Amino acid sequence: MGKALRSSRSALAGVLLAALAVPTAARAQSLDPMNRLHLGASFVQGPATVGLTIGFDSRLTRLAFVDAGGFGSLGEPDPATLDPDTDPEDAMRLRHGIYIAPGIRVPHVQPQAFGFDFLPRAGMAAVWLADLDSDSVAGRNPFSTEVAGFLGLDLTVQKGPVGLRLSYRHLFCAPYVPERKADVPINTPLFTVEGQYQFGGTGRR
Repeated sequence: MGKALRSSRSALAGVLLAALAVPTAARAQSLDPMNRLHLGASFVQGPATVGLTIGFDSRLTRLAFVDAGGFGSLGEPDPATLDPDTDPEDAMRLRHGIYIAPGIRVPHVQPQAFGFDFLPRAGMAAVWLADLDSDSVAGRNPFSTEVAGFLGLDLTVQKGPVGLRLSYRHLFCAPYVPERKADVPINTPLFTVEGQYQFGGTGRR
């Protein structure tokens, strides 16, 4: 009986030690929160190419990130700059958008002097397209608001809390084109150059 009791106590002690070890191991594998605020210039297909962009990128796990933000083009595109033979669907030009962009960090060895990351991304956006082939109203081009999907890639270079971010997105949507009397699939590029400020991120990479 005494031997069985001692065995039970040993087993209970082992279970308690294992239970205490689990959260300790979990803390050792955990990541500090890491967020990146980024702001800079956006570039879309012209005319009136340049705009502004802002976003907030958060690390979810060692490899998973999610970025949310928006961009807006400056100025009003001039339809007179288009080739007269431009197809109606090609006259639909990306102007503004808000997006959500999950991404996966490509694992790699980091240099000592700075850090860098490659993040392929895929996501969704609400976009505003200017129809340069339709009659303008009060000097402004008609807009079409669409839901778009996109694929893209980010390159970030970080030294301490500050860094540089280069991003490319290729957006796909199907706006209604009055001249075709149908929804027509189109695709359009978006490129951004931004500075970024990082909060946290001292955990394992």
